[in-house]
Amino acid sequence: MTSIGISGVGKLIIDQGELLKKCLCNNPKESRNAVCEVGLYFDLLPDKQGAWDELVKLTSSEDRDVRRSILKTLEIVIQDVPDKVKVWNDLITLLTTCELCKCDIQYEASIMLNSVFQFHPDKQKAWEDLRNLLFENDYYIQWRATEILGYVFQDIPDTNKKDAWEILHALAVDKKCPTAAESLGRAFQYIPDKKQASEDILKLAEDEECSMKQGVLKGIRYALPYLVDKQKAWDLLVKLAHDKDNIVSYDASGIFSDAFLYTPNKQKAWADICKMSFEKDNRVKSSIPSFISTLFDSIPDKHRAWDIIHRLSFDDDIDVRWFTAHSIGHIFGRLSDEEKKQAWKDTHRLVYDELGLVKSGIAESFRYIFPHLSIKQQQQALDDIHRLTLDKDDLVRSYIAESIGFIFPYLPGKKRPLKDLKRLETDEHRYVSSHALHSLGKISIYNSSQAINEFDCKKELEIAISYFEKAAKRGFDLNPSEFCLPFYKSFHAIIFKENETEEQVKRYLIEAKRAIRQSNDKKTLYEAVQNLASALTEVKNLDFIDKKEKLNSCRKYCEIASELMKNTEITVPYATELIRKGLPILDRNLRELIEEIQKKTEIISEQTKGTQFEELGDELSINGQSLLQVRDPVGFKKQVNYMQNTLKAICSKLPEGQKGESCELLKLMYAEPSIEDKIPLMVNILSKFSYQLDMTAHLNRFDRKLDVIGDKLSCISFNVFKLKLNSHNVISNLDVMKKELERLNEIESLNESLMDKLDTTQTEKLNGLNKDILERLEEIKILIDDLPKNDDTEKIFDLLSELKQSDSDTLLQRSSAVVTLISFVIPVLQQILIHSPV
Repeated sequence: MTSIGISGVGKLIIDQGELLKKCLCNNPKESRNAVCEVGLYFDLLPDKQGAWDELVKLTSSEDRDVRRSILKTLEIVIQDVPDKVKVWNDLITLLTTCELCKCDIQYEASIMLNSVFQFHPDKQKAWEDLRNLLFENDYYIQWRATEILGYVFQDIPDTNKKDAWEILHALAVDKKCPTAAESLGRAFQYIPDKKQASEDILKLAEDEECSMKQGVLKGIRYALPYLVDKQKAWDLLVKLAHDKDNIVSYDASGIFSDAFLYTPNKQKAWADICKMSFEKDNRVKSSIPSFISTLFDSIPDKHRAWDIIHRLSFDDDIDVRWFTAHSIGHIFGRLSDEEKKQAWKDTHRLVYDELGLVKSGIAESFRYIFPHLSIKQQQQALDDIHRLTLDKDDLVRSYIAESIGFIFPYLPGKKRPLKDLKRLETDEHRYVSSHALHSLGKISIYNSSQAINEFDCKKELEIAISYFEKAAKRGFDLNPSEFCLPFYKSFHAIIFKENETEEQVKRYLIEAKRAIRQSNDKKTLYEAVQNLASALTEVKNLDFIDKKEKLNSCRKYCEIASELMKNTEITVPYATELIRKGLPILDRNLRELIEEIQKKTEIISEQTKGTQFEELGDELSINGQSLLQVRDPVGFKKQVNYMQNTLKAICSKLPEGQKGESCELLKLMYAEPSIEDKIPLMVNILSKFSYQLDMTAHLNRFDRKLDVIGDKLSCISFNVFKLKLNSHNVISNLDVMKKELERLNEIESLNESLMDKLDTTQTEKLNGLNKDILERLEEIKILIDDLPKNDDTEKIFDLLSELKQSDSDTLLQRSSAVVTLISFVIPVLQQILIHSPV
C-alpha cells in the first residue's frame, strides 16, 4: 500500500497490488472498473512499468468490453511508461500476432505506435521495425503500417527519409493503398520530392474506389498548405463534391473552407461557391452555408455571401435549411445593420419551420444571435424562445434549453425563460431534462458570481451544485454536468468549508476523471482537473471580491471544458490548448491585450488613409474590432489567423529596407503553435508596424522636401566671378538659401533613425544635397575673401572652416550651423553695400 501525493490536494492511499488484482478478477464489470481505476491513478503509481506489463497481458481477455477498457487505458497511460523500447515492442507484438477476431487490439496498437515512435530512444531501430511492417504479406498489417508512416514521417532519421518516401510513393502508386493517400498528406511537408508527391495525390483521386478517394481527400486536407499546385487541388475538390458516392461528396465539400484559404485564385474559388449555391444537387448546396459561416471574414463579397445565406433559408431541401439555420447564428454579429434586420426576420421565420431539424438549428443559433438584437427584437426573441421550449421535437427542446443557459445574462426578461427551464427539467426525454438542469446550474453559477454578499454567493453556488447533480444523473455519454460538477464542488469545499477540504477535493478529482473517460482528449482534461484543484487552493485566503472573480473564471473554464468533451476532431486541438493554458481567452490579462490590439489597429487604419496600405489598414481594424466579439475558441483562432494574414500582406508591401523587426516577429508569430501566445507577439508587431508606417509617411514627406530644397539650392549661384560685390543678388540668394535650409532644419529631428531607413534613391538625393551645400560654402568662402578683415569676418571664417571639415554624411544634420553662418554673412554684406558706391 502506497501513500501518493496529489498536487494541491494532499495524500491519497493507493494499493497498486490490490488494484491490479481486481483487474484480473472473473467479474467483467469489476474488472472493467478496476482497469479504469488504473488509468485514473496511473501517474501516481509507484511501479508504472509493472502496471503496464499487467495491462498488456490482460489484452488476451475474451470479454470484448474488458479488452476495450484495457486498450483505452493503455492509450491514456502510454506516455508515462518509463521503458519506451519495451512499450514499442509490446505494441508491435499486439499488431502482428493478434487473432483475427480481435482486430480491435490491432487497431488500437497501431494508434498507439503513432505516439510512441517520437519517444523511442533509437529512431533507427524503430524505423527498421516499421519498414518491416510495411512489407508484411498481411494486408491489414501493411494497411495499418502505412497509416503509421504518415504520422511518424517527420521523426524518421533524415538519412532514412528518402527511403521512407520511396516506399510511400510505391505504396500509393503501385499498391494503391487507401491509407497511402492519407499518409502522403500527413507527411507532405517533410517529403523531399513535393512535386511528385502532389502528382501522386492528384493521380490517386482518379481511382474509382470510394475508399481511395476518401483517403485522397484526407491527404489533401493535411497537405493543402504545401501542395505544389493548389489550384488543381481546389478544382479537384469541386469535382469530387459532385461524386456519385455520398460520403466522398460530403468529405470533399467539407474541405472547401480549408482549401479556400490556400487557393491562389480566390475570385474564381468564390465564383465556384456562388455557382454551387444554385445547384440542384442538394449534397453540394448544403455545404455552402457552413463554408460561408466558417470563412465569412475572408470572403471577397460579404454582401453577396449574406444574400446566398438569405436565399438558402427558403430552400426546399431540409438539409440546406438546417445548415443555413446554424450558419445565420455564426455570422449574425458580423453583418451590417440592414443585413441584421433581414437575418432576424429569417430567424423568426425559421422558428415556425415545419421540420424539427431546421428549428433545432435555429434553437442553437439563438446563443449567438440574441446579444446582437435590439430591445424590440429581443422581446420578440423571448416569445420565439418560449415557443421552441414547447416544440414537440425533443431535439429542438434540447437545443433551446442549452441556449438559454448561454444567453441568460443578456435576457431583458428572465422570469419566463427560467419558468420554461423549470418545466423542461422534468421533460420525459433525458437529453432535454439534462440540458435544462445544466442551464439552470449555469444560471445559478452566474448569479453566485454576481452576488453582493458572501451568504448569497454561497447559497447560489449550492443551488447550482444541486442542479448539476440532478443533470449528471440523467446518464448519457459525455454529459457536461458530470465534468463541471466536481469543479464547483471543489470551489465550494475550499471557500466555504473548514474541515476535510483536502479529502473532498481528492474525491472530486476522481469524479471528474471518471466523467471524462470517453472524451476525445482524456489526458488533457485530466490535467485540467488537477490544475484546477491546485489553483483552487489559492482561493481560500482571497477576499470576497477576488473569490467571485475566481468563480467567474471557473464558470467560463468549465463551459469550455464541457464543450471540449463533445467537440469534433477538427476543433479539439485548439479547445485542448485552451484548457491546458487555463482558459486564457477569457483571462482578464489577455482581454486587456486584445483591447490594446483593437486600439492599435484603429491607429494603423488612420495612419494608412490615402496610402497603398489603406485597404489593409481598414481590414486590420475590422478584424481587431471583431476579436473580442468572438465567443467560441475556434472562431477566436480563425480571427487571430485572419489578422496574422493581413499583417503579412502589409509586411509584403513594405520596401525591403523598411521591413525591420516587425516582419521578423511576424515569422515567429506564424511559427508559434499556441494561439494565446500569438497575442502578445501581435501587440508588439502592431506597435512596430505603427512606427514603421509613420516612418514611411515621414520618409515620403522627407523625399518630397529633398526634391524641393535640392531644386531651390541648385538654382542659387554664388559665383562671384559673375556677380559684383555690390549686387543685391548676393544677399537675395543668401537669404533664399537660409530659408530653404531652415525648412530642412525642421526635419532634423528625424536624423539618425531616418537615415538608416533611406532607400538607394533617397540616399543619392541626400548625398547630392550635401554636395550642393559644400559647393555653396566654397562660394561663400570666395565671397568672404574679398571682404575687409575684422572681428565679424573672422567669426565667419572660423565657422566656415569648421563646417567644411565636417563629414559630408553629417553635414545635413548640422544644417542649423549653416543657417547660423549665413546669418553672420548677410549683415556683414549689408554693411559693405551700404558704404559702397553705387
